[in-house]
Formats: sequence, C-alpha cells, structure tokens
Amino acid sequence: MKRYLLPAAVALLEASTLFLGGCASTPSNTNAPSAAPAGSPAAAPAPAEKAASRVQNLFVAMPEDGRLYYFTDPKLYLIYLDTEEVALRQTRIGAGPAGQTVVFALSNEDVKAKGPGLAEQLYDGKIEANAKDFYGEVVKDGRFYVFDRYADMKSFIQSGEVGLAMSDIGAGPKGATLVWVLNTETAKQGRPTARIEKFKSLHGMK
Repeated sequence: MKRYLLPAAVALLEASTLFLGGCASTPSNTNAPSAAPAGSPAAAPAPAEKAASRVQNLFVAMPEDGRLYYFTDPKLYLIYLDTEEVALRQTRIGAGPAGQTVVFALSNEDVKAKGPGLAEQLYDGKIEANAKDFYGEVVKDGRFYVFDRYADMKSFIQSGEVGLAMSDIGAGPKGATLVWVLNTETAKQGRPTARIEKFKSLHGMK
C-alpha cells in the first residue's frame, strides 16, 4: 500500500532540512587572535642590541709639559709625533693620575658620533680594550713603551714603572729606545715578534 505525505508534513521536512544545512557551515576558529581594539598602539619591535665598541689601538704621549695625550687613530698619533699638535680634542684639566691635564684627540668618527670619543670612553671605563690583538704605545722621556695588554699599559701610565721588559737601545725612530713591556705570561713567549712587526709597520721602518 502506497503512503503519501501530507502537505503539512512536507513543509515540516523542508524546514528541518534548511535548519540542518545552516548548522553544517564551517565553524570559526575560536583560537585565532582577536583584533586589537581601535585606537590602541601596536607593540613596538624590540630594539636590536648594539655590539659594544672595543678599542684595539691606543697611543699615549707623555711629553715634558706634563700633559697626557690619548689617541686611538694611528694617523692622528703620527701627526702629533711629527708636529706636537692636536687639531680636534677634548681636554680635562687635572684629570690625570698625578693631576695632569688629559687631552683626548678626536677622530672624524668621534666627531660624527657627537659624544665622547673612544679614547675618552676607554679612560672612563665605559668601554673596554680588546682582550686579543690589542696594541698600545706610550711615548715618554724619548722612549717608546710598547704593550699588548691594556692593563699593563694603564698600570704604567699610573705608576711610570715597568716590571718585565725587553729593550732595543737606539732601534726606534730618530734613535729612540724601544721597550717591549712584558708580563708573567708574555715573558715565557720570548721576543715579541708580532709587536715588533706592528711597530715597524706603523712607523714606516724596515
């Protein structure tokens, strides 16, 4: 026996189908990040950490006028040795270990930075010297004292005394004596050939 759906039943079936079709739509992702409220500022990216500057070369002149002249630029140092003049500088009266006036020569890079130069920052302990490949010279009483450790150089500037050293009398520019300052570690390595070559290269010696 055939069965027929009444019109009311057909209408109810169609309504149920439409309702179920609406429920089958793709669900929204409840884990998606919500948009930032209007007017709230976006989070700023974290600034990149800048590598601290380190001084590789330092040159100090201690002339008879009682001042201390600090250089990190070899060219400015050589100009001073030739002319005894410093074009651009920062001066501190009475700031030296024994109350001397300290003069910091400024390179073009120092001027562009619009702040204390590298030599002045090193003097104040705001930056450090290279632990490796450091090279330093102190000119005092007609001698060149040559260092490969900033700590040894700083100690000499403060005390004026050298513990361990090798000397080459009359081997420097204009017959100056060269003093290769050593410590307990470098003394075991013998003659400091690397420093000697750097000195000769800097001063145009063969």
